[in-house]
Amino acid sequence: MGITLFPSEAQKKTDTDLQKACMVEAVSILDCVCVEDPSLVFRAFPSIKALFGRLSLDLSFARVLLPIAHFYLNHGEMAAVDCESVWKLVFGRFPAELFNDPFLAHELLRFLRLNLESLQLRAPEFIRFLPNLLKFLAWDSSAVVDDFVDLLPSLVTEGTAVEMLHTLLDLPCLSATLVLQLRSMSLPISEPSNRGLLLLDAFRNPAFRGLFLFLLRVETGSGHTIDRLSTLHDLLAEAADWPRVVRCAQTVPVLLHIYFNTVVTVPPDGVIMNARSNCDKKVPDGVGEWDESIALKEDYAQRIEDPPQSQLTHTSTFHL
Repeated sequence: MGITLFPSEAQKKTDTDLQKACMVEAVSILDCVCVEDPSLVFRAFPSIKALFGRLSLDLSFARVLLPIAHFYLNHGEMAAVDCESVWKLVFGRFPAELFNDPFLAHELLRFLRLNLESLQLRAPEFIRFLPNLLKFLAWDSSAVVDDFVDLLPSLVTEGTAVEMLHTLLDLPCLSATLVLQLRSMSLPISEPSNRGLLLLDAFRNPAFRGLFLFLLRVETGSGHTIDRLSTLHDLLAEAADWPRVVRCAQTVPVLLHIYFNTVVTVPPDGVIMNARSNCDKKVPDGVGEWDESIALKEDYAQRIEDPPQSQLTHTSTFHL
């Protein structure tokens, strides 16, 4: 006897929402049943796989696709199923295209928190989407900062520590860039006194496109902008008092505190804080790579003890 998860096409939005809720419940129940009786995995997986194939092209079904991803996480190894396309969708397209969806942000970060150990064991490749996941934080930091306070220590590894530092320092820049990305897709752009139009022109300018694309990168290890950081910061200077950017900047000291408390527990052979010494802070001559990270931590601690008037200015002056 087969398992059917395909309802007929809904005619009304309320019917569509109800169908999505029913599919979420059905997949979740199947997941629980298969956990209790693993022999059912082989009967259930063809329907789950078919449902994923049908819904994965339509991001309006993201709410349904998350429990499907959970099913793959729990049972994909037993069924010998390739899950890479699932993780590319959940950790790749979801944050990149739906970062401004508060419900999805909550559900995806909850999925991460509740399944972190399983993901590290069965899908360790999720960590390469770290810059993408931080888009949720950059967009609505006050709503998701608690999630990242819990997640951050597990996301700092020998392979991610350096890039994580850069990304946290540039988080307000990412926040401004996400705003520009959305504005660039909407016309007309209404701002008092044409404010923001020059920055939007810069965002669309091919000469600067690479800088913004770096901030919007999906995966780790996608080049760097260290040589042109000052150019990027100059371009984004007028976004310094945008409310969303200010709120984002106010979370950065908290996250840096957690980051530095975590990074000193990572074996020093794998961490090189050769970080932005030409653009940010001058590290004293003669210190080694590990001592350099300690110098950065001490400098950060000194700065937050005596912050400038503007929180955003504090964050920016630390990394400009």
